[in-house]
Amino acid sequence: MEKNNIKNQNVQNSVVVVSAKEHGKVFTIKNSELTIVEYIAEHPPGYSDDEGFFVRSGDGMQMGSGYAKEVDDERNIERYIKAISAELSAVIKEQKPEQVLVFEPEHLKGMIAEHLINPTHINVAVVRYGNFVESGFDQLVEMLEAYKTESVDPSDPDSVAGEENAEEKRKILEVGEMRDAT
Repeated sequence: MEKNNIKNQNVQNSVVVVSAKEHGKVFTIKNSELTIVEYIAEHPPGYSDDEGFFVRSGDGMQMGSGYAKEVDDERNIERYIKAISAELSAVIKEQKPEQVLVFEPEHLKGMIAEHLINPTHINVAVVRYGNFVESGFDQLVEMLEAYKTESVDPSDPDSVAGEENAEEKRKILEVGEMRDAT
């Protein structure tokens, strides 16, 4: 069982989910230790090369036919989300965390939170989008250490980026800076 220390107080007593398309890992953070709890894999079923293929002959010729081997991505993702959500729900019930932190690919955005059985309505927050399942412990610890620790200077005109009426607020803050300079 791997463990690593986390000093960021914003992530203490949390369950961390690192997910990809077909597999993921569930961690807990308790007493400043990141501990792996479970590895979940729900890979698509494998088929032999000849499944669905048949040969028929006539007039001295042999002809092959069969269905195109297509991967049902939607069904495979549904199976994986169901498996990881069930495991995550069990960990939440057992560990009783304050929050669930999620690393997930952009194309699975919100699916884990949507399928999670969360009777006590624990906060579910996305730390970062991307596939980090194969990332090492050190990289995960680094990303968790940076989570919610960036301090924003409220007097900085760039601090209002993305807010409603951001341009107007930015101008007010810039005028305030000019007054302070004189």
